[in-house]
Amino acid sequence: MRRCFAWICRHPVVGLAAVLAPTLLAGFFIPQLVKDTRNEAFMPHDHPAVSYKERVEEIFGLSDRIVVAVVNDGPNGVFNPGTLALVHWLSGEISNAPGVDRVTSLVTEKSIRGTETELIVEPFLEEPPTRQIEADAVRSEVMRMDLYRASLVSIDGTTTVVIGDIPDAEQHGNETYLYARSLIERAPVTTERIYVAGEGAASAYLGTYIDRDAQRLNPLAALVIVAILFLAYRTALGVLLPMVVVGGSLAVSLGTMAALGIPFYVTTSALTVILIGIGVCDGIHILGHYYQLLGERAGRPHDETIIETMMGMWRPVMVTSLTSMAGFLALSFASISPPMRAFGNFAALGTFAAMMLSLVAIPAGLVLVRPRPSPSFRHSGHEFFGRAVSKLGRAVVAAPGTTLFLSVLVMLGGILGASRLTLDDERIRYFDAQEPIRKAMKIINDRLSGTNHLDVVIEAAEPDALVEPENLRTIERLQERVGGLARVAKTIS
Repeated sequence: MRRCFAWICRHPVVGLAAVLAPTLLAGFFIPQLVKDTRNEAFMPHDHPAVSYKERVEEIFGLSDRIVVAVVNDGPNGVFNPGTLALVHWLSGEISNAPGVDRVTSLVTEKSIRGTETELIVEPFLEEPPTRQIEADAVRSEVMRMDLYRASLVSIDGTTTVVIGDIPDAEQHGNETYLYARSLIERAPVTTERIYVAGEGAASAYLGTYIDRDAQRLNPLAALVIVAILFLAYRTALGVLLPMVVVGGSLAVSLGTMAALGIPFYVTTSALTVILIGIGVCDGIHILGHYYQLLGERAGRPHDETIIETMMGMWRPVMVTSLTSMAGFLALSFASISPPMRAFGNFAALGTFAAMMLSLVAIPAGLVLVRPRPSPSFRHSGHEFFGRAVSKLGRAVVAAPGTTLFLSVLVMLGGILGASRLTLDDERIRYFDAQEPIRKAMKIINDRLSGTNHLDVVIEAAEPDALVEPENLRTIERLQERVGGLARVAKTIS
């Protein structure tokens, strides 16, 4: 290792080129990175749930949806001429939304009733009513049919929905959601309130939401680290070199992900902040030791100071990096979920890149600049943080029993907190409580049967066997059993 660092000191430009060239090459692919925020992205492509979902979509035409809810808490609910005219208008607008190929609402659905001689099928709302008596007739027909109660119209008649099917929600979902949100601004409302939700909308909008968070969080994380580095070393070099390592680790991780065609999942959105933290750590250790030696041994050849710095730090840097990589790779190997595996693999790759950049780019960068001691180490050889930790160490040695007792208390507190953890994988909770789509989802779930559906497919061995009385009774029993589950609001079969 000494010969390696001595070679880097003699050929710093070559050393930098050796690590920066592949880093820049990987970074070239970052613009090609695509996001995948679908529910099914969390399962392997050959998982039965994914394959059956695709089969259901193929056979029945089911797809992700956007749901526009109209709420009127007035005495007649949504069944008044003004609100029904609004529903009629929204149905037409949603049918023109990008990516929507079918609309379900009071305008598209039909009333079905029979007499002794005929079966009468008529639209509920072919044209908006102009009088309240006509709106009351629509209410009577809708509420007569159990199929539409709590699914198309709330039981109390205060809420109805306009549903748009989005066959390709991954491509059009976000555009459709933003289009539907724009309708709220120009809808002819009086006393009504309009909400936009739906699994297709939430899944697509999540990508935009992640981008928006990242645009705030990543610069903030970088700014905090830059501030800490400057306070610790008070030199431009003490800030620049660790940030080069951070940028390089992100470029290698995200660029390789893009080059391999692996999408950016919800879980991997945390990868950037984690790699910022990991990438800067090695540089902090190396530069701290470098500035300490520079302050203690003024007048010594600069190359020797750099080599001694790296000889003192390469082993801890490598060991901590390799153990971090092992942890991330263990996460990858232990999971069947593609997002978790991607997170583990590319966190490990980013950590490896940070290690190589720290061991090569930092000493090469130190060679290429004029040695300038850090003001934090100039007088005593120890900066503020070092002195603070030294005092803490002396306190610990002076009272080991108290230290252990306090440590055990902290550990027990952590165990108690961990015992109260609950599993919550409801995707709508990814959004802030004040986000319009989360508010909309809550209102729709409270007033109707919900926006999340479980599709159960029943197959018979022979054509037309499903309609045999025995099989129909079996389906009925299954529906009753599913309907009795605690979290099921409504069943349709």
